[in-house]
Amino acid sequence: LRPPPSALRPPPSAGRSARSIDRSVRQAMEGQGPARDLMGMEEQERKPFLAQSLGEGLSYQPRRRFPVWAALLASAAALTLLLAGTLRAAATTNDGGAAGATPGAARASLPRAQFLAEAPQEQSAQDRTIVETAKQLTGQVHDMTAAIAADQDKAKELADKAADEMKASKAKVKAANKELNAAKESKAKAEAMQREAAREIAKAKAILAKSAASAEHAAGVRKDGRAGLADSQELSGSASQLRDRTDRERKEAQRVKEKEIAALVDEAKYLKGQAEDDRATADAALKVAKSKLDSAQGEVDKQTKIYDGATDRLAEAKASEKKAAADARKAKLAKEHAEHEEKIGTTDKAQGSDALSAGKADAAKAKAAQEQVDKDVAKVTALEEQAMHKSTSHRTCVDVPGVRLHEASEAHDFAPIAVERDVSTAAKCTEWCKQHEGCVQATFSAGNSGCYLFTKATTEAWQWSDAYSASFCGDTKEKHHLTEMAKTVSSQKPVVPEVVECGWTGDDCSQSKCCNGASCSWDFKDCKGFSCYQQEGGAAQCMETASWNTGVVIGGPREVRKLAKSEEGVTLQGTSLFCFMVVNWKGDEGAVANNIKEKQLGIYQCDAHTILSGWEVSKTPWATYINAEAFLKHWQSLQQSKQYLDHDWTVKTEADTVFFPHMLKMHLASLRTPQGAKVYLKNINYKYQFQGALEVLTREAVDHYFQKGGECESAGKMLKSHPKAGEDFYMKTCLESIGVDTQEDFALLHDKICGTDCPGNDGPCSDGWVVAYHFYRDADSWNTCHAEAVKAQTAAGHAKPSTPEAAAEPKEEAMQITGGEDAAKVTDLLKQAADLHDQLAPSASKAKTMSQNAKDDIDAATHKIHDALQRISIAKDNQTKAEALAQDAAERMDKAQGIENSSQQIADTASKAKVQDVKELDAAKEAYAKASDAVEQAKKEIQAAIDAEDQQLSEVASGRVCLSLPGVRMESAGETLSPKPIVKELDTATPQKCMDWCREHADCRQSVFSAGNKGCYLFSQMTGQPTEFKDTFNSSFCGDVSDSDDMLKVLKDVFKMKPWVPPLRQCAWAGEDCSQSKCCANAPVPNWHFTEFKWYQCKPQANNFQGCALEPAPAGSDYTKLSNMVAREVPKAPEGVLLQGTSLFCFAVVCWDRPPKEGFWDSEAALANNIKKTGRSIMGCEGHAFFQGGALNGGGDASSINNIDSFIGAWEQVRNDGTYLKHDWTIKVDADAVFFPERLRAHIRDLRTPQGSRVYLRNIAFKFQFLGALEVFTKEALERYFEASDQCTKHVGHEGGEDYYMLACMDGIGVDHQTDFKLLNDKYAATGNCHDPWVVGFHFYKKISSWNKCHDDAEAAARNANMKFQWLISQRPTHIAVMRSDEGDGGRLTAGGGGGGGGGQAPADQAAAEAKPCAVAEKASFSFRALLRRASSHSLRRPPAAPQLPSLLLGVRGSGPRLRAAQETACGGKAAVGAPRGVAPAAEVEGGKQATEPEEEEEVVYSV
Repeated sequence: LRPPPSALRPPPSAGRSARSIDRSVRQAMEGQGPARDLMGMEEQERKPFLAQSLGEGLSYQPRRRFPVWAALLASAAALTLLLAGTLRAAATTNDGGAAGATPGAARASLPRAQFLAEAPQEQSAQDRTIVETAKQLTGQVHDMTAAIAADQDKAKELADKAADEMKASKAKVKAANKELNAAKESKAKAEAMQREAAREIAKAKAILAKSAASAEHAAGVRKDGRAGLADSQELSGSASQLRDRTDRERKEAQRVKEKEIAALVDEAKYLKGQAEDDRATADAALKVAKSKLDSAQGEVDKQTKIYDGATDRLAEAKASEKKAAADARKAKLAKEHAEHEEKIGTTDKAQGSDALSAGKADAAKAKAAQEQVDKDVAKVTALEEQAMHKSTSHRTCVDVPGVRLHEASEAHDFAPIAVERDVSTAAKCTEWCKQHEGCVQATFSAGNSGCYLFTKATTEAWQWSDAYSASFCGDTKEKHHLTEMAKTVSSQKPVVPEVVECGWTGDDCSQSKCCNGASCSWDFKDCKGFSCYQQEGGAAQCMETASWNTGVVIGGPREVRKLAKSEEGVTLQGTSLFCFMVVNWKGDEGAVANNIKEKQLGIYQCDAHTILSGWEVSKTPWATYINAEAFLKHWQSLQQSKQYLDHDWTVKTEADTVFFPHMLKMHLASLRTPQGAKVYLKNINYKYQFQGALEVLTREAVDHYFQKGGECESAGKMLKSHPKAGEDFYMKTCLESIGVDTQEDFALLHDKICGTDCPGNDGPCSDGWVVAYHFYRDADSWNTCHAEAVKAQTAAGHAKPSTPEAAAEPKEEAMQITGGEDAAKVTDLLKQAADLHDQLAPSASKAKTMSQNAKDDIDAATHKIHDALQRISIAKDNQTKAEALAQDAAERMDKAQGIENSSQQIADTASKAKVQDVKELDAAKEAYAKASDAVEQAKKEIQAAIDAEDQQLSEVASGRVCLSLPGVRMESAGETLSPKPIVKELDTATPQKCMDWCREHADCRQSVFSAGNKGCYLFSQMTGQPTEFKDTFNSSFCGDVSDSDDMLKVLKDVFKMKPWVPPLRQCAWAGEDCSQSKCCANAPVPNWHFTEFKWYQCKPQANNFQGCALEPAPAGSDYTKLSNMVAREVPKAPEGVLLQGTSLFCFAVVCWDRPPKEGFWDSEAALANNIKKTGRSIMGCEGHAFFQGGALNGGGDASSINNIDSFIGAWEQVRNDGTYLKHDWTIKVDADAVFFPERLRAHIRDLRTPQGSRVYLRNIAFKFQFLGALEVFTKEALERYFEASDQCTKHVGHEGGEDYYMLACMDGIGVDHQTDFKLLNDKYAATGNCHDPWVVGFHFYKKISSWNKCHDDAEAAARNANMKFQWLISQRPTHIAVMRSDEGDGGRLTAGGGGGGGGGQAPADQAAAEAKPCAVAEKASFSFRALLRRASSHSLRRPPAAPQLPSLLLGVRGSGPRLRAAQETACGGKAAVGAPRGVAPAAEVEGGKQATEPEEEEEVVYSV
């Protein structure tokens, strides 16, 4: 029973602890401990002190220091090893003793044995066997108990032995504690020596101060010496001696200070290393202790769980035994019940068989009776058929197909007596009328297969439709009269033109020779229909009527037919009205609608009406304007409800429309619309003559729209070429395109929206003949208009009648009653059939009853037999289940008894093991606490290292000063520094912390902080050149105190370069209070030619409110006009201030999957791919992107016309991409625009935009001076747009083009502009040519061939022009080699091109190793123009022939003789790095100006 070998081995952490102790001793002997302060003591003083502190166990060596904490750590580690080994040995011994114990099975078996012994005497044989077995087990248990007692004695001996070993271990721990206390005392003495060293440092600082005072004294002596010439030489000599002495003292003090700082740095590094080792050791010990603690706790939990489980199983076994006995009793009762059920089922089966036989006999009797009844019914049917045949023999009918007649009487049923009635077709319906005396008129409706018979006839037609058919029936003698009646009806049929099918855009029109669709002006006053063009291949297509389309015109636009009034006597469309309107109940519209509802006016006076709720349109919540898609959904809901089918006309009106249904009925009566015509009414003589405030359509027109209107929405045919138009224009165009005709009634609607184009429409509602007035958007104005109109209608005699006029009764047609004897015979036959049918009724009823009763009896008997058989089957199954349940209960009782025995044994064993595990848990907790203390000590040591590092940084910072440059980003200078802290965490997340970090490092002269990424960038040199003025940056200059004046001078020079950027102007929008801003943000509203404007002006309004109103100020009334919005133009910046750079981010929006709008154009995808392939246009910008176009409203391309919402989404892609922040300018370029980035850079330099200005460029002298083919914005302008774009979405109209939207938005949110009308040459402005060498972009060229030709022509124009434009020839990006010499710092050329900074990004990494002469330091991509721009800014000049190396060499790659000569001169015979061939010739630069062009390609080298 010896402990296992693992218990005698040290824990795994012991090796690491020992190695840590050895390392600590070595480092202490090498003089790197915290007791370095003993360095100031004399050798004879240190020896006794160290001997006393460290004890006699360590030998002393001169100038070697042993840290007190090392001894302390060694003692703690030894104590940990000793304690861990002792505890493991004790634990192993106790485990061995516990393992030998035998569970107390007797206690577990005894209760069961007693239970069996005390059981009643009437036990079964099985139970008596169990009792005997239990007694035998009891004897075996007694024997096992004796063996367990012997094992327990042995375990006790082992426990006593372990206790003796524990006492010895405790004694050793006590000795270790004494050593630990001694180590603490040594540490306290070492700390006292450290404080003494601090006092020495203070003395050194005093010497430094004294040196400074001496310097001041020397300055005073020099000042006094100027008083007399005689003493000047003597004083000068004395001052010189004093100055020398002062310099020596200052140098000595500086040396002492540097030595002290170096010592602090070394100490911090040492403490960091030691603390990390100690922390690692402590963490390992803590981890081991935690593992033991978890293991001990786990064992306790395990044994507890085992004990609890055994106890639970014991209880479960007893409960199971009890339940098994109960189940056995239940099984016995169930078996007895099943036997009883089987007997009952057998009896029921016999009874059911008898009842089934009786039911079958009754069924035979009922069948015989029914057969007799059927024979009698056949007689009745024969009489009725004979009567109907007799009626048919003397009657005739005349059909009038396609008409529904009025009804002169109520419909008659003419029900049959016995025959089966079938009137499912028009012919059968007429035949049924013919077969019945008294039926004179029949009407059949195919819609519901209804047959309607009448005893009176009329010749007045009601409705003409193929769904109806009418007939007149009478005696054959009246056939002529019936025929005349039919002719009278047919004469009333109106002439309804057939629908003409025309082709859609792109469809084959060779058969129809007419086309749908039209192109309209922006105000829809001028629309031109498409034409059918015959192409050379024989195919014909519908295309826009334009001069550039090819082919022969073989057909024109669809001719919209205007129906004339019908003649007298023709059936007219009725005047029944179904009216509806769409209401947004949440806004002002809901208030007006509730007013109409409350007064029961407007659509509530129609024959039927419905109100549809709201739509998802945020731009114009009142009208149909730009709401086509939303209204299409509401038309679809009307189609589903089918209410419109019950009325002659469907009327769509709006809540802000004052509508009079009775006046509309008067107009409809006067129009005399042919019944059944597909017609919509043109309602106003303005624009396209169909305003959505009142839309009136016949039922047939609506039905035809629901059948064919889907063509207007299908792919390629949706009329999205007019997105500015609303639902009304869409409906008008769609209805005409599918063949719906029109009638005109311009007195239907007065609409204020047409302004001066409709004289009188803007006046009072005083026309007594007008049907509706629009628009009145509050309840008061609506009610006022309604009252005025009612008054005018009354005066004109058109007042609404107090009671509805009753419909005129149709005229009854006189019919001659004939028939004679035949009619009498028919009547007699029908009477006989009816009498016989009545006589048969009782017999038929009785036969039916007998049959039903017999059937019921048979069904009941069958069910009873089925139930009996089922009961017998269930009873047998229950018997089987009861027997199985009894067997299962017996087995479960046996199993439960076994579980009781085993569970009791397990519970006893677990209880003993748990006691031992609790002891081990307590020991593990104690070890864990000690390890935690060691971790805390390590943390304190780390903090001491941090304090030492802070002291070192403070020492450096105490002799330096920094100047802050808020809002400035300085250019990178010198070497990029990346100092890392020794121990502490680096924190430079604020401008102040970044500046402090630079101040704390002697080699840092400049810092730049960027708030965008919380970046802090340090540099070894200071520069006076800013790259950007922006609030997100903060730069600092740092240096010695003596450098303060120089830094301050540079700081002042830097801020002299700060440009003036106008403050952001924030004006009020229409509807907002403008009393504070005194200006309006909304753009002026122009006419089509942009020659006249209405301005929004801040004016006093009702209730002391000052708001922006769209109207000119009255002449001479200055008090009414506070101010109006005037867009500001930024002037050119003066010389010497920082300009906006020329780094460009260019993008194009491309609909990659959309085909071209016209067949002879190339798609946008093809144009974009051509740009990629040739490397032209936006590919020449420093950054570029192609963004996917959205759902464009303008047709087949992503032009900025009528695509506002789509381009708002495109700008969101620019925002999410974020690349624009890295560049000075962002340019949106259409794919069909020929664009030259290098020319734009030249224009930008000429504009001299102040750096940081929020500016967009007005690009052309046409209309509003900002066309969307080339949109140019500064980075700051876009930042303002993305910040305030929601204002534009809410307040700027979404009609018109994206370019005018962006212009109005930018002006409204305070973005300024500059003007350069040579930026864009656009065909829309009738300036289309590509021969101007100064223009930046040419638009539009929608074929690749014409695009490339324009590009080539523009390049040729620049090439053939004077020297001013030579450098504008397009160049592919040229590689620039930047080479630095060993001598001086020189200038730097950073990657990215352009003169300015890169936006909100942090300064680029400027670290570069010092290269050999002419070695390549970095490479960047620039266009040739970018090189010249940089050369001009650095005053480049040709290098001298002297062998002196240049500071910076810029190599423009080429291959000419002068190039190689220049390289060999500058680089000592070594040629500069070459470049790809094929670059166009580059001009040489002399003094920053253009020189003559080289004869061949050369790489010209310049020096800065």
